[in-house]
Amino acid sequence: MGVSSATIRKWASRGKITRLGTAQRAEYDLDELYRLRQTRDRGAPSRAQTVDDAADSGSD
Repeated sequence: MGVSSATIRKWASRGKITRLGTAQRAEYDLDELYRLRQTRDRGAPSRAQTVDDAADSGSD
């Protein structure tokens, strides 16, 4: 899916996705995860892109 488990946990704690399952086992709706990932992919540039852009602008 291209998203780390830490990111999924963060999204759940921030209310961006719904955590299902039990206290011992977290489960998430895959459709909800894919929608959020697509939204994220269309939004702001990734951290790597931002760093690359900053490095490029300082090489004048």
